[in-house]
Amino acid sequence: MKYKIAIAARDPIGTGGGTVALSTAREMMAKGHEVVFVSDYTAASELPGIKNIAMPGGRALRDWRPKKKVLAVIRHFAQIVSFSVFGHIQLRRLRQRGYIGIDHNIEAFGSDIAVLHNVFVEQERTDKRHWIRRVPHWLNPIFSFRLIREKIVLNSRSLSAVVAVAPQLLQEAEGLMRPGTDGSAIPNGIDLVRFAPISKTERDSLRRELNGRDHFIVLFVGHEYERKRLDLVMQAVARLGAQVLLWVVGGRWSSQQTYEDLARALGILDRTIFWGTRSDTERFFCAADCFVLPSDYEAWPLVALEAMACGTPIVMTPVGCAPYVIRNGDTGFIACDAAEIADAISKLADDRDLLDRMRTNARREAEEYGWSSVADKYLDVVARVAVGRT
Repeated sequence: MKYKIAIAARDPIGTGGGTVALSTAREMMAKGHEVVFVSDYTAASELPGIKNIAMPGGRALRDWRPKKKVLAVIRHFAQIVSFSVFGHIQLRRLRQRGYIGIDHNIEAFGSDIAVLHNVFVEQERTDKRHWIRRVPHWLNPIFSFRLIREKIVLNSRSLSAVVAVAPQLLQEAEGLMRPGTDGSAIPNGIDLVRFAPISKTERDSLRRELNGRDHFIVLFVGHEYERKRLDLVMQAVARLGAQVLLWVVGGRWSSQQTYEDLARALGILDRTIFWGTRSDTERFFCAADCFVLPSDYEAWPLVALEAMACGTPIVMTPVGCAPYVIRNGDTGFIACDAAEIADAISKLADDRDLLDRMRTNARREAEEYGWSSVADKYLDVVARVAVGRT
């Protein structure tokens, strides 16, 4: 049976949730379903041929880059609130025309299916910063709005199903969900064509181009340095010899200067390169020797699967997808602190046979998460919602 599906994703390009929304929409279209994409700016370039309903003024808000922090907070708050209203109106209109609504990250009220890429209450609970440093966060209106919105949406009678991108997220959300709500865990997928291993010759050439030379390259990719614990990666690299380099890709919403100062204090500034936000992350995954993500909280981070798909072993704290995709010494390592991270990196740097074997195993593990099979799982949920609506 073919379905009419409306997918809402506020910020579709360059975000994890947006990537999931776009990728599943693309696969659903390929399978013959009618899809409408609701976002705060057009994503037509990413989804040629799709009907895209964009929020008036959404592109201007996205492109506004205020230098003052208070204005940046106002801008972000305006984006979130305006899309919640706009998305709600559009999903209601589309529902009346027979569409089943899928809302990623609970950005729009009133969908049939809410997709959880994190549980905001739980993410806040796992914040390990001293409470004094968290006060500004509590006073931020974005924090309060997201907290309230999460509780309202998950307990809404109009919500038929909840999809969590990791099993533990579904468990974390159970206390917020209305009894009887259909719950499913559907892991994020990966573009196995874009993120794929390259030959040794290609890797050597790429490493020379990126000034990797003959060093062992540790890669970190992420925007929220503090929550994703870039400091632990730096402390681990500082425990290792001069042959180990650290590449840092990303950095939105983070202070690069703070971490440059930390690298200087640890004596590794000359071994650390900040690449900033990049659209060609696959090149860095392919060139690196290992990928490290020691976050305090994760759901199912796309970057971990992207690294593995490129044949790069990963080192993670035991959060998110780590317990499901990492087999210690086989596809990567689970590590809880800087010392354990350094030990994992050292094992890979000292044993090239182990590194090559883990490259192969990491790619094989990632191949289980192609977007086509992920879209099929979403369509199963859509089918159940459609039956319930009938």
